[in-house]
Amino acid sequence: MKTSYIIQGTTAGRFKYRGLAQQLSSMTGQVSDDVAGAHADYDLQRIINNTRLWYGGELILSTWEDQNDNFYGIDKIVKVPDPGPGPPNGLTPVAQHCNLIRQIVGLKEALKVATGDIVFKVRADCVVSKNVFELFDEKSQGIGPMSMFKKKITVGNIMTINPDDKSERSPFFRVSDWWQLGQKEDLVKLCDILDIIEETDFSFGYLGTEQIWLTSLLKKFKIPDMDLDDADWSNLKEYKDIAWDVILQNFKVVNSMTSAGVFNIGRWQEQPENLPCYLTEEQYNTKLKEKLGRSL
Repeated sequence: MKTSYIIQGTTAGRFKYRGLAQQLSSMTGQVSDDVAGAHADYDLQRIINNTRLWYGGELILSTWEDQNDNFYGIDKIVKVPDPGPGPPNGLTPVAQHCNLIRQIVGLKEALKVATGDIVFKVRADCVVSKNVFELFDEKSQGIGPMSMFKKKITVGNIMTINPDDKSERSPFFRVSDWWQLGQKEDLVKLCDILDIIEETDFSFGYLGTEQIWLTSLLKKFKIPDMDLDDADWSNLKEYKDIAWDVILQNFKVVNSMTSAGVFNIGRWQEQPENLPCYLTEEQYNTKLKEKLGRSL
């Protein structure tokens, strides 16, 4: 199985991460001197170094034309004009809340040069401490009326909201966009929504990036009459069962840190994976058994 690993985003970030060495060593039993040392600062080169501890395959950096590309350990660099933030989603400032267009454009261009059949994409402010490709399940078919992909795409549970949650204003259709693992052809399809975004006004409903992504996919491939312009997603209770079906039939949800070993070292570094609103791997498997009669 040939694989490709895509790091996506800006390259100039420097991060102060507390406790990375301790967390990695407790989970993997093995940390590089570079990570385990007294360093408080992390940059992209250090992230690349950590990745190369366990990954020897094709490593691709996808970033913007004005970004530094002087890194070693990278096989291919894809630089495209920065399309800017958006679409506008009712939150201010937009740049802090919705970078979906950036994600889609950057990932689409990186996939064009990726030679792996199985691709892992992760944002540039995350450290990955173990072989995430082991989480790809060849038997995890995309089956069911809401299925959009040939194989399920594996995602983390941090920022994947449980549709049964009552604390979030809008818990439906929120699947984490921090990282994705799947077949290349399925990730290409995941990005095929720019036309829906361009024709839709999302500024009414305070939707998150991941929610706009998933509802746009549904409108294009499954529910063409889905009204994305003026729907109040906090009150659409009739979509609850569909929201569950969309998750179970298209995604494999695993615990972001304990199962996948993915740690955000940026602004979300203090975010635990067991917040009550997050859909845990255990809850996912229980629901999968309940609704489909089988577990992953």
